[in-house]
Amino acid sequence: MPGERPHYQLTFALLAAAGITYALLQSLVAPALPDIQHALHTSVDSVSWVLTAYLLSASIATPLIGRLGDMHGKERLLVIVLVVLCAGTLVSALATSLSVMLVGRVMQGAAGGIFPLAFGIIRDEFPRERVPGRVNVPGALLMSAGLGAVLLAVSEAAVWHWLSARTLIVLGAGIVLLVLWVRSESRSDHPLVDMRMMRIRGVWTTNAVAFLLGFGMYASFLLLPELVETPADLGYGFGASVTGAGLFLLPSTAAMLVLGAQTGRLEKRFGSKPPLLAGALLTALSYGLLAVARDHRWQIYLASLLLGAGIGLAFASMVNLIIENVGPAQTGIATGMNTVTRTVGGAFGGSATATILAGTVRAGYPSAHGYTVAFALCAAALLSGVLVGLAIPRRGPEAAFAPHEVGDLSSA
Repeated sequence: MPGERPHYQLTFALLAAAGITYALLQSLVAPALPDIQHALHTSVDSVSWVLTAYLLSASIATPLIGRLGDMHGKERLLVIVLVVLCAGTLVSALATSLSVMLVGRVMQGAAGGIFPLAFGIIRDEFPRERVPGRVNVPGALLMSAGLGAVLLAVSEAAVWHWLSARTLIVLGAGIVLLVLWVRSESRSDHPLVDMRMMRIRGVWTTNAVAFLLGFGMYASFLLLPELVETPADLGYGFGASVTGAGLFLLPSTAAMLVLGAQTGRLEKRFGSKPPLLAGALLTALSYGLLAVARDHRWQIYLASLLLGAGIGLAFASMVNLIIENVGPAQTGIATGMNTVTRTVGGAFGGSATATILAGTVRAGYPSAHGYTVAFALCAAALLSGVLVGLAIPRRGPEAAFAPHEVGDLSSA
């Protein structure tokens, strides 16, 4: 029987601080994107690479870090990740050009393993357990190349056009590489990702919801700052500064922290599935409101509040839904892949909305109709997430905190 973990509250405080720091850096650049765009005389879709560079590095690094954490210890990997995050933050702080800033954002994105490692440390019954094996290097290279090609095609679609030969070729190459990666993982004695685990109904349905939630969440990083910083004399927007745009996002941050902290109590009473569905529905409602009513500041604040509440509920419960279906030996890679699907969804969402806005630019700013279409698309994606979420197996509240045996794939 494992002994009681020492200094649990201190461990939790340190992990929470690391997670909050990463989350802050993740969204800190969003309000500054319009200023960066106009200062560098670039387009909406080009400046979105500041966000895309982060998403690309995070999607590749997260599953690798999750797997290494399962193998060598989550605590050790967490320290390494925090060092990388500090270095990336320093580079970004000293950046004097877009290229240097992108280097810093790539390093910050590479620290995307913070959340899988932190959740694994908190939830594992045996936090110092090691999983024997090695990293499937060919599989890791195929996954990296495949994800990189797909995200490159999606991110550049606004410039290349979605149906251009270049977009289709790069996207097709990425899909082929990912198919080869799945084949390599299925045949490997030491797979980076156990494909049997990915076929568990509770895992793949939750990952599908993560993709659609990521679509909406990361799109908000681009849409809301652009909207509120648009000069009011164009007939919409509020002419907000970067600081003012941050204040518009403040209700979202506050609601995310409050609702995310209460999700555990809700899961104990109702299980993990209802909070996830409620979160996706609240987020969809936020975008629905923005699609039809955004002429007054209070409407933006209300939508921001609903957005943060939905994300807080959904993301916190999503992690538990994944962990409920896998054993402690798989928490790192399982939650890492959930983060990857959310990140890839974010790349699609950011690119799709950037394409919509870029197609309606007049005098350097998108039209009001462009925002309406973009917000409506995000609302539709999140409503689709609610429908997919209905297929997640329902478990009682006790399952959210029940231990699993290592390698338990009985839920497949």
